[in-house]
Amino acid sequence: MQTLVDAVKEHARREGGRLAFRFLDQKGELADQLSYADLDCAAQRISGWVSQQGLTGRPVLLLFPTGADFIRAFLGCLYGRAIAVPSSLPSGKRHHMERVRQVVADSGASHILVSAGWKERLKAFFSEEGVSGISILSPEQIQESAQAEVSVPQLEDPAFIQYSSGSTGNPRGVVIEHGNLIHNIRLLQKRCETDRESVFGSWLPFFHDMGLIGIVLQSLYLGARAVILSPQNFIRRPALWLRMISEYGVEVAGGPNFAYEHCLRQVRDDQREGVDLSRWRVAFNGAEPIRASTMQRFSKRFRSFGFRDEAHTACYGLAEATLCVACHDRREPTAVLVADPVALATRKRIRPAPEGHRFVACGRVNESAEEDMAVRIVDPDSGRSLPDNQPGEIWVSSLSVGRGYQGHEALSALTFRARIADEPQRRWLRTGDLGFIREGYLFVTGRLKDLIIVNGRNISPEDIEQAAMEVLPSTRRVGETVAVSVDDVGGESILLLQEINAARMDTSALSRLARIMTAHIARQLQISVVRVVFVPNGSIPRTTSGKKKRGRCRELLQPGRGLSVLHCEEFADTGPRVSKAGAGS
Repeated sequence: MQTLVDAVKEHARREGGRLAFRFLDQKGELADQLSYADLDCAAQRISGWVSQQGLTGRPVLLLFPTGADFIRAFLGCLYGRAIAVPSSLPSGKRHHMERVRQVVADSGASHILVSAGWKERLKAFFSEEGVSGISILSPEQIQESAQAEVSVPQLEDPAFIQYSSGSTGNPRGVVIEHGNLIHNIRLLQKRCETDRESVFGSWLPFFHDMGLIGIVLQSLYLGARAVILSPQNFIRRPALWLRMISEYGVEVAGGPNFAYEHCLRQVRDDQREGVDLSRWRVAFNGAEPIRASTMQRFSKRFRSFGFRDEAHTACYGLAEATLCVACHDRREPTAVLVADPVALATRKRIRPAPEGHRFVACGRVNESAEEDMAVRIVDPDSGRSLPDNQPGEIWVSSLSVGRGYQGHEALSALTFRARIADEPQRRWLRTGDLGFIREGYLFVTGRLKDLIIVNGRNISPEDIEQAAMEVLPSTRRVGETVAVSVDDVGGESILLLQEINAARMDTSALSRLARIMTAHIARQLQISVVRVVFVPNGSIPRTTSGKKKRGRCRELLQPGRGLSVLHCEEFADTGPRVSKAGAGS
């Protein structure tokens, strides 16, 4: 099995002039491009610097915007057998700079490659923090140098450290080996039916697993082509993404569920004119709860522009397993199950119900020796595997599972080397995600840490949010919903944080909407929401992968934290109190 370095060098040798990447600007026009020969040349130069600095086998932090410089630097680290550490380029905000400091300390990186415009600001920040011994430079400063003899990376060598997006606590860096990476890319290749003629398209950040592995590294391994739009330009003008897919014949593109919602809310009818989505055959959706209603509405709105229902590709994965664990087979119809919410909350056998939570299957998980991807549903307390239709924690055993958390051996042992009582011969990754398997399909229901316990029942915040969304008006004025448990008199209570554009909604209209939402949640889930807080659209913090930061939402709700509240509706709590132990992270 060849490594990514082997593959890219081979592409450059055989067909160096072949275009690898196109990068688009804020107008959707071509701003830059890279051939495989360009990439190989740049990677060789950075590899020489890696050797010269004695960084073989050591971490190098990469801080770049989405663009060519990141790919050159990442590949250069792999060529020189350094361990690349992709991270988000900080904004000017203090807590973003603090995250960089934490990643440097956690990874043990002594060298940082950074976008030229940020070099001096980073130096000033580290100086203020009293942090010394960190070398910070931009790729432009790296000169051609004689490269020391460096052997080709082996499959068991660490390739990069993949930091979580920090939705449930402090980010942890997962050490991904070259073998993990290639196994997962081949898994993606098989499930998405991609090859060197495939055209990829993305707006996703390069420092996140979905954008880095699902698009950039898969495309590089295959010798294919990719078209890139920056995340900022997608957020500002999502129509650019659809036009990119149309104009460049993109076949594989996607993102978290919110990306499709963003298009539904923000793309005007006149911006769809001339768009052809008929070549878009893999519209992947993952990294956050997948909404059947979103998929259906997206299909309906863009069907006349060539989008096909079967392009929807629900998937499930996590950084600890490199990227992909399960992926919908597009040759089958998307499986959607309406499940009894009470049975789900009490972890009883899942059964269909006329009304309840609609779950989208993330693909089949029938074990095969060829794919080496085993998935079990496990009782998190007893460590015993559970039968089909029984909800529990999702555990994974695969060659895609990373080595562990950088510098956190005890946590790595608990998370990456768990044992199932009735299968003690295998090591398992505890994902911390909840789900169940039904008729061979994996359904993901939420996060173990986010659970809210009401009178002995495990309630997922996603269930509360889904129930609220069912009665919210389908309009651009309405944004995201977040359910959290908060400290209150007598215990903990459930609170809803609701984004809205209230320009045309007075206090009475917001009060009426709050009553409709809480009444529907009470009917659906038999729980009481004591407060609905309306905030402006864009107020709810999210990770780079689109996950809602519920812990951060709780912090913002504290007095004096600067959250702009449009209206707060209070309700008498007539239901059971939330268990203190059930507070999410």
